[in-house]
Amino acid sequence: MPHNQFKDRSKKTSVAAGAGGADDHVESELMARFGAAFSPLIERFGEEGIDSILTPIARIAENDRQAALVLLERCPDIIARLLPAGEEMVLNVFGMANQVIPYGAPLAVRFLEISSALVSENNFETLTQTAALACSIVQIDIRTAMCVLTESPAIINRIGFEGLRRVASFGAAIAHFSWAHSIKVIEESPGRIDKMMESGADISSSLAVYHLASAIAEDNWNIAMELVAKIPGITKRLAARGRTDLLAVLYDHAAKTTPFGARMAYTFLDTAPGLIDRLGPYGLESVWQCAMAMAADNPENAVILLMKS
Repeated sequence: MPHNQFKDRSKKTSVAAGAGGADDHVESELMARFGAAFSPLIERFGEEGIDSILTPIARIAENDRQAALVLLERCPDIIARLLPAGEEMVLNVFGMANQVIPYGAPLAVRFLEISSALVSENNFETLTQTAALACSIVQIDIRTAMCVLTESPAIINRIGFEGLRRVASFGAAIAHFSWAHSIKVIEESPGRIDKMMESGADISSSLAVYHLASAIAEDNWNIAMELVAKIPGITKRLAARGRTDLLAVLYDHAAKTTPFGARMAYTFLDTAPGLIDRLGPYGLESVWQCAMAMAADNPENAVILLMKS
């Protein structure tokens, strides 16, 4: 692509972003910076390649001026971080960002910002899945969706994409009630997962926790958040007794109590280590079965049984 054609396309992007006083000066400076950094890549990518990168930038500018300004400032660095994965990867990432734009220009910008971190640790399929996951959450809350993208490299690095999906599901469940708390649980999840692992949990246990928390959040999102915060302590108590092998059983039993309400699931897990200490695994099983039978008639009585056992 000739250099003047590149300038023409850049001007169109600038015009689409809007105009107005001091912002025009900032915008012109950003465009100049972007053009200076991008010009050396014109021959490398060719006309079609450059166009596939500039198209999403122009579309973002048409939809959200502020998002476009952010992207124009960061785009050279984004491209530089993606280039080690190859020129085709750069084009594929910008092509995918173009598909994200209908779900929100800020979401597309955030996707581009985190793309290199995901590409370096995983593959393009994981990047595609992550983008689709974030887009699916937009209909609930775009802020939650953006937070999922932001934390995705850290979460995937710890418990894989399935882990990200489960954390995102938990965050989305809470977003129905509080977007601020949904962001909080997603931002805290890497640290929570680290604490679980340090306490003796494995990846499957972490997946089970967030799956359970999502189910509990449908009944009471405050209890769900409290449970996730307590899990490292529960895990640590079991690990001290060499019984982390029981985690899978406990989470399975807790999941089966969720139809009777969040409080029962929470109480079962909270009391389980103590019950194991006093009654052993078989005693815990007997108490759980009694509580389940009682819950069918009165869940509150089942909670009382667990607490008093």
